[in-house]
Amino acid sequence: MNNRICSGDKRVDAVAGMNICGNMIHENWYNTVLKENGKPYLLAIQILADIVYWYKPSEERDNSGMITGYGKKFKGDMLQKSYADFQEKYDVGRETVRKALSCLEKLGVIRREFRTIIMGKMEKKLPNVMYIDLIPEGLYRISFSEDKNNRVYAVENGDTVSFIVGTPSPIDMGEGIPDDVETNTENTTEITKENTTTIRMDEETAVDEARMIFADLGLTDSDIRCILKASGNDPGKCRYATEVLRQQRTAIRNVTGWLINAVREGYKVVPFTPRPDSKKRSNTWSCIEEHDYDFDELEKLLVVN
Repeated sequence: MNNRICSGDKRVDAVAGMNICGNMIHENWYNTVLKENGKPYLLAIQILADIVYWYKPSEERDNSGMITGYGKKFKGDMLQKSYADFQEKYDVGRETVRKALSCLEKLGVIRREFRTIIMGKMEKKLPNVMYIDLIPEGLYRISFSEDKNNRVYAVENGDTVSFIVGTPSPIDMGEGIPDDVETNTENTTEITKENTTTIRMDEETAVDEARMIFADLGLTDSDIRCILKASGNDPGKCRYATEVLRQQRTAIRNVTGWLINAVREGYKVVPFTPRPDSKKRSNTWSCIEEHDYDFDELEKLLVVN
């Protein structure tokens, strides 16, 4: 049997013979994944296509090529991706990637989770490892619903899942969360292998910024959250406290404790001011006094007799 496609157009027939695979962008995303100015958020759309690709099932075939089942492309319970992965692939900065992921999170399509994991025989701890969860209801809403604000319900029927588009609840319409509804603040700790914390989306955005601010201090995710909480979830206070920390002239043994006090009490940089009766010059940013030299005497020492 000849399965060759004959459409009447050589170009169409040629494309039919190509095994093109990879990320696919749903046409409706250009209408639902938008920037604040109403234009399509192209980077967020590209990143979403990448995430959806990883969550699509992979085919398992036997020696004859027949499909025997389906599996997943990643090993863990969620897709593990770093900001650097997206930075390198799309040639953009870290902050640009963070904003795109934040947009997808606000749309209810994905959820970021940061974990501390233990790697290798030496059990080295790696903090702030990012995992990305895809939310099928959110993906269906922005892909197939005429109104991206419509609420979508997933209905399981045996091995299949179907979706029903409904009317947004008062919470979805921004009318607030009732007092008797628990917020998504959950701590799950497995002492042996990993420590996972999930918090509300608005707080997570602040935590994400704090991670960037404290990136070079070697703090754990728990430390970062404690500092941020002490600041009232204000990344600006965290950023300023870090600048004050860098100006300290003495070693800080407990950096986390120092930063918590700094954001609570509003530590400020105090430039070094010499005493009025001091004849010695001092460096503005250091407590180390500069030396005074008698240059006339130094020149005499250089004279060859």
